[in-house]
Amino acid sequence: VARASAGVIRTTMVVAIIGLVMMIAIVLIISINLAKSVKSTTNALEKLAVGDTESIETLDIKTNDELEDMSNSLNQVVDGIRKSETFALSIGKGDFDSDFHTLGNKDRLGDALIKMRDSLVESQKVEAKRKEEEELRNWATEGIAKFADILRQDQNNMKSLGYNIMSNLIDYLKVNQGALFVINNDNEDDIYYSMVTAIA
Repeated sequence: VARASAGVIRTTMVVAIIGLVMMIAIVLIISINLAKSVKSTTNALEKLAVGDTESIETLDIKTNDELEDMSNSLNQVVDGIRKSETFALSIGKGDFDSDFHTLGNKDRLGDALIKMRDSLVESQKVEAKRKEEEELRNWATEGIAKFADILRQDQNNMKSLGYNIMSNLIDYLKVNQGALFVINNDNEDDIYYSMVTAIA
């Protein structure tokens, strides 16, 4: 009986030790996996904290707990920041037509980038309009000065004056042809238009 009892105790002790070893191994495996997941998440957060989104690898944590939820949220944040970076670089290159969507209703960075793009587009339109108006003013000012000079040169010869005005006007307006008519009112009963010059 004593021998049988000692054998049972030995067997029980062996089973208990094996069970304890297996339990320690399982706890170690879970701890190591958990530590790896926490470390990879921490590394990604540290890189994100200094703005290094380029070297952050997508986290693939399958623990079915809060750590997995946290890693999925971090992946979404990094993806959103990368899209914002790409959009900002496109704006910097003058590409205002690139497609961009905010991460949600409370995406302040995305909203700010869209407002910046819209503001730059509006500024570009205003600048283009101002430049066009300035070119038109310069064109008109140069034309007035040019034709004032022509009018001073041939005041006494209507035919020569008409020819100079029309030839310069056709060149200035970049047209193909033109003619200059004056009112002939030498006879009050017979007033008519008389062609001074025509150029084609």
